[in-house]
Amino acid sequence: MSRLMVSTRIAASRANRCLSGDTPSITVEFAKKAQDLQKIVDILASRLGNGSIKRQQTLDQDTWNAVTAAAVEIVDGAHLKRRIEAGDHLRVKLGLDPTKPDIHLGHTVPLRALQRYQAHGHQAILIIGDWTARIGDPSGQNVTRPQLTKQEVEEAAKTYLDQAWKILEKGKTEVRFQSEWFDKMRLEEVVQLTSRYTVARMLAREDFAKRMKENRPVSLHETLYPTTSASTSRRR
Repeated sequence: MSRLMVSTRIAASRANRCLSGDTPSITVEFAKKAQDLQKIVDILASRLGNGSIKRQQTLDQDTWNAVTAAAVEIVDGAHLKRRIEAGDHLRVKLGLDPTKPDIHLGHTVPLRALQRYQAHGHQAILIIGDWTARIGDPSGQNVTRPQLTKQEVEEAAKTYLDQAWKILEKGKTEVRFQSEWFDKMRLEEVVQLTSRYTVARMLAREDFAKRMKENRPVSLHETLYPTTSASTSRRR
């Protein structure tokens, strides 16, 4: 119980005693105010959830700028703003493919964006794409990327995390690996996953479409990259 609740309950108790004539040392006016305050505390106590009151936040422009800084696109800004104003505890995810030992400058922008959410009390989730890294991101590629081994990806992931902790607070960051989900998948589940997408939709991607136009090959396993990425984003 909070100190405010304890003190107001004591005050209300004294007020009752005063009104009944037991403690004439305090005024009747104070006693009535104390009783009114106790009613307010009782209402607040009835709204307690998991031991704390969910506070309604007033979102000022500085806070909004902080959590959305450097964002290229916010899919539903109005929804995000409502969630933050309501004081909702958001789970904010960032996926990184450990294809090389070092995080490059381009990674620091989304990492700092994630850190800003973390600084404002939201849950930062770092997803290590140890499967998508093995497939190879086809985005902007004229040729198929060489596939990496599991060992190469694991070694790169370790250095990625070491460098990420220079920006994120390690103790408050949730780290997940794609292999937690995909290593256990059966062929049946892979078929079910890929059945949600069409070949036409895959080949409509700018990178694949460009290669097809230039008569460059598109390997079948490359189509699993966007499929796997989409599936990862749905995981909690």
